[in-house]
Amino acid sequence: MSRKLIIRILTELLFEYPSDELDAVALDLHLKDEPLAEFCDRFELGNWFYDQMTLADIDIVNEVSSLANEHRKAENEELTESLLLRQELQQQCA
Repeated sequence: MSRKLIIRILTELLFEYPSDELDAVALDLHLKDEPLAEFCDRFELGNWFYDQMTLADIDIVNEVSSLANEHRKAENEELTESLLLRQELQQQCA
């Protein structure tokens, strides 16, 4: 399995988690002796996927942190859009 495909699977797996939860997962994994094994156990990915990630030399802490940053950026963009829309509506009502 290619590294690109593994990262795509991780992105899909963690898609619905907000950035603060992903930060907590990354921190927890960082503190573990075997972060990759812990991640696979936590998300019930099994030994085969663990082996594939090991062969692809996936740094799971880095990948989860990167996804958290991407989610944070998207969350901030959504918040900004929401605030702008709110201001626009308030101006229309005034």
